[in-house]
Amino acid sequence: MVSPRERQQLSRPAIAHFARRPKDYVDVTSFLRKDRPSHGKFYSYAVDTFASVSFWTPVAMVQEVFVAGLTVKQSLEVRGISMAINLVAARPYGIFRDKFFKMLKTDDASSQLRRYWTDYIAFSAFWTPLYVGMLACAGSNHEQIAKAVGFGLITNFVTGRPFGAYFDFVRRKAGLKAAWEK
Repeated sequence: MVSPRERQQLSRPAIAHFARRPKDYVDVTSFLRKDRPSHGKFYSYAVDTFASVSFWTPVAMVQEVFVAGLTVKQSLEVRGISMAINLVAARPYGIFRDKFFKMLKTDDASSQLRRYWTDYIAFSAFWTPLYVGMLACAGSNHEQIAKAVGFGLITNFVTGRPFGAYFDFVRRKAGLKAAWEK
């Protein structure tokens, strides 16, 4: 019969074997750690693109289908175009937003109202012209574009700050700084 002490000594090599990481081990959760090194431009690009696409895809589809009268097919086409545009424009928007916050001196000490207006104006100024182009490329007529953009500006008034807060939340979770921390 094996004593508890002998059993403990016998199991140590097995535990040590499983506790060791192979040389080619990749820690897929490293983006959640706060002690990781700073990331490059591509990482910032990927984080900003993810934040933009994951927030606006469902919000914009509801707006396009139920308010502007686009068919689901047209809305899916617009979302496809939107994803392509986000691959190019999400990071420039993040940079624009950072500079806009800095220019207006909106920081962590600013009121929620100031952050709200800063996010609303930054988002509307940057994305509205691109949204008009996306709608036109998807075959929307002038009436549909006018309705979608008009309602979009109203929607931006309601969702601009939540998007900004989400954008900063994703950035902070990914180890990047929020707009007012730059």
